[in-house]
Amino acid sequence: MARVIVFVDGFNLYHSLHDLDYSYIKWLDLMAVSKRIIQPVTENIVDVYYFSAYPNWKTDSKTRHIKYVNALQTVGVKTIMGHFKVKNVECHSCGAKWEKHEEKETDVNIALYMLNLAYKNEYDTAILVSRDSDLTPAVKTIKQEFPHKKIITVCPPFTRHSNELLTAATSHRKISFKQILECQFKDDTHRPVEYKKDVQKETNLLAGKHPKNNHIKNNSG
Repeated sequence: MARVIVFVDGFNLYHSLHDLDYSYIKWLDLMAVSKRIIQPVTENIVDVYYFSAYPNWKTDSKTRHIKYVNALQTVGVKTIMGHFKVKNVECHSCGAKWEKHEEKETDVNIALYMLNLAYKNEYDTAILVSRDSDLTPAVKTIKQEFPHKKIITVCPPFTRHSNELLTAATSHRKISFKQILECQFKDDTHRPVEYKKDVQKETNLLAGKHPKNNHIKNNSG
């Protein structure tokens, strides 16, 4: 069977789910999702990696994020955390100044882990859950150096694949909203109280109604 490692771009996935305006689904078991993505007859998961960073300036968000990372670790997901960098921004028109937080290292960490584990021959197939075109050079390099390895790009429901990644990757797959619902952590003990179940929102999303535009952007896979 083909050895598979799943690489999850945490921020890319988070914002895709956040856009659905349904916090409940953020308590997502990535190990369970990964098992739904693969082809179980011919593929076997070796590892699942989650890449993200804590928003240290947002106390509540950081607390929820820490709980989520701890939950992921209990099911065997390996978590690689980057950091945010504070950038001073100034408006050239009015002179107003403010601080902006930019996430650093996530795309670099994903690229490095994908390349390093390819060189170590730890996988036959890499599944990349991301729509970040900045990862295209890493995918191209792996395909060039290891032509027999497969790189499969995956995007969440109601989102489009990155054209650059599609061109560089071996193939692509999709996570459906039904899979997102079915792969929630079963233990709600540590689920943030803000993440409440909403039957009507689930019904609408299962019917393909996106909360922002009332239709599927691109749910083909």
